[in-house]
Amino acid sequence: TDISGHWGESYINFVSDRTLFGGTSPTEFSPDQTMTRGMFITVLGRMHGLDTSLFDTDTGYNDVPADMYYTPYIKWAKDEGIMAGISDTVFAPEEPITRADMAVVINNYVNNSGFDFTVYTETEGFNDLAGLDETTVNAINTVKNVGIVGGKGEGRFDPHGISTRAEVATVMQRVITTVLGVNTATTTYTADYFTRDHIKI
Repeated sequence: TDISGHWGESYINFVSDRTLFGGTSPTEFSPDQTMTRGMFITVLGRMHGLDTSLFDTDTGYNDVPADMYYTPYIKWAKDEGIMAGISDTVFAPEEPITRADMAVVINNYVNNSGFDFTVYTETEGFNDLAGLDETTVNAINTVKNVGIVGGKGEGRFDPHGISTRAEVATVMQRVITTVLGVNTATTTYTADYFTRDHIKI
């Protein structure tokens, strides 16, 4: 009931139809709520079609309880090298995910899954990436060039900024349409999954 007229309504419906996101209540999505690290890896794992029963609850992180919804997804991300903790023993699942970390995780996931981004044209880089390591800069430039994550204007990416649930819904829709080549503009979709390889789209 809280997405009607919101700029992200179509993206939210897209990810909700595929049960990638759940609501924050039976009737609310909370589109402007901050996206946490635990939420983000859970959404990515759901898109992947992860069988959570294959992953135990021993993540090795002191701050990831065994009974949380995101625990098997964090274990998967760690085992597959998709998303690391902020240290060897701390994942920080309830902390907001930064835009830089989101770019790195998406890039890791695509490379890990054996998918290729579509051919893209190199565009001018962002002007606020100083101090970031080369891997992070490359990931940011890749997701920008393929149209998954945009900048914040005036040449800025805002790598340390955080994203809302609506913004991440938009990113996930673009991952699906870009990486898997699903043309949602011309293809009718339903709430049922149709499967391409092992990813639920």
